[in-house]
Amino acid sequence: MKIIILSTVLGLCIGVGSFFYLKKPQADFSQKLVNELPGTTVIAEYQGGQILAKDVQERISPQFAKARADLLQHYIQAAEAELASRFADRLDVETEPVSAAELAQYMKANRIGLEKKAEIENFLAIEKKRIQQQLRTLKLLQDLQFKNKLGAASFEIQENKTMAKKGSDSPKVTVQVFCDFGNPMCNQARIVMEGLINQFKEDVQWVYRHYPVASNQIGDQASLISLCALEQNKFWLIHDLFYDLQNRLNSDELLKTAEVSGLNFEELKKCLQTERPLKLLNSEKQTAESLGINQTPVFFINGQKIVEIEKVAPTVQTLLK
Repeated sequence: MKIIILSTVLGLCIGVGSFFYLKKPQADFSQKLVNELPGTTVIAEYQGGQILAKDVQERISPQFAKARADLLQHYIQAAEAELASRFADRLDVETEPVSAAELAQYMKANRIGLEKKAEIENFLAIEKKRIQQQLRTLKLLQDLQFKNKLGAASFEIQENKTMAKKGSDSPKVTVQVFCDFGNPMCNQARIVMEGLINQFKEDVQWVYRHYPVASNQIGDQASLISLCALEQNKFWLIHDLFYDLQNRLNSDELLKTAEVSGLNFEELKKCLQTERPLKLLNSEKQTAESLGINQTPVFFINGQKIVEIEKVAPTVQTLLK
């Protein structure tokens, strides 16, 4: 009987003790992980040694920066969605149908046969609705003077030789754009940036960054050619030419196009036979991936990450004010 009572009391003590132990904050690590841990904090121990916070901070700081940026971005997007839901009547507007002229222009530009007319018309109707909805949301935010009070994570992106620049040499606003010569949306980004440079050439600088993806035919090769063109100070010449001809270019025609562009073609071929452009392109890809980029175009406006093209001009204008 005594043994049973003793066992019961001991079990209760262990249970209560465990409860209070588990409820007790464990060295406040949850809070410390939100902030930067002191360098002398012991992260882990092993036989004969310890691993301190300072031993791993450099290794994990990019992931923390990306996580913080992503979290802020999610909060801001959720706040925009909440505001849109409160004024849903202003966004619930019938989308204008795709006109015959718009349909014909798109099919001609993309060399699409008439047999796909119905499919393309449906695709354009969905795209047009999506874009108009985004524009109406943007106008609503502007009309209601929506202001982001959280701020935004600022990314420090180191300069390197792959950076082609256009615009101001002493900018108030720097827009770094990660793009892919094979992506039609990057052509749209180019149009937006050209408009901003023309309007604010004394205050805005445009920096072209490379992030081609494997899903298109011309991305990598076009970037390599443009990086060699940069050595001849002709990057923007080849940049404009490739985007102007984007719908007609394939991997076989890129070099032919470069040959008649005004570049020193022999120097271009020698450059492409070296490892220089490939090393620079791989460096660009690593930078993009370290910033959490998995699509193009992606903009960094004074270090603030933006993925929606329609938000670029208003953000630049706000920063200039």
